[in-house]
Amino acid sequence: MKLNTVLVVFKGSLQGTSGVNARRLEQLGRMHETTRERVERELAHRDIACRIITRRKLGQRWKADAIITIGGDGTFMAGAHDANGTPVLGVNSMPGHSIGFYCATTAKTFGAYLDDILEGRHRPTRLPLLDVRIEGKRLPHRAINDILLAARSPAEMVRYTLRVKDRSEKQRSSGIWFAAGPGSTAALCSAGGKKLPITSKRLQYIVREPYHLPNTRLRSLGGTCPIGARIKLISAITDARLYFDGPRRMQIVPRGVNVSIGVAKETLSVFL
Repeated sequence: MKLNTVLVVFKGSLQGTSGVNARRLEQLGRMHETTRERVERELAHRDIACRIITRRKLGQRWKADAIITIGGDGTFMAGAHDANGTPVLGVNSMPGHSIGFYCATTAKTFGAYLDDILEGRHRPTRLPLLDVRIEGKRLPHRAINDILLAARSPAEMVRYTLRVKDRSEKQRSSGIWFAAGPGSTAALCSAGGKKLPITSKRLQYIVREPYHLPNTRLRSLGGTCPIGARIKLISAITDARLYFDGPRRMQIVPRGVNVSIGVAKETLSVFL
């Protein structure tokens, strides 16, 4: 694969990193900076031009042959959300501390992995994305890992009508997780879901902490759908939320509107 120009997305300052004391934070900061320097050096050695930006500057349109993220899965997700078809390579700058499920390399392995890309031994994998339609209109957000339906407060119950395949059911719960293959090993799995191959286009859902009314039996509490199927729901509360890959991307769902969730036509190109 030919790489003339790459966009490097850098996590930026580690200040405020939770659960880390001052000495450990300093060590992690050095690892993070060393990884950035290593990436820059390896790219320059191969005459590949790069533009380095922090996550805060994402959202603009950058022309590049690939996106390289330096951080963990959070930085990878931030870069991938703006990829628009551009292949993404994640570099875990703090292995052992930062979660890097989508990060194929570290500072130590980056140079060799980059050579494998240039010589065609590593090719990007296309991963399915999730999308949402409200009253038939597709939202601009796409989810890589998962989509969560929940109330505004995590302590609040959400009420809704859920339609899976040909079955419609009124439910109360703390929310619903939705994921395809890429997110099946994350929160959905922790909630009791099934691990799927990372490239699987089958939509899976699982209801979190369902509330069973007296003398009722809920049947649509989790499962997978055929490829191409969409799950539909109607919120019965005024301020339900849909969260895309965590708390930063959110869509308010008004009471009574028709929502459908499924696998998008677009895919994410990732070096794994």
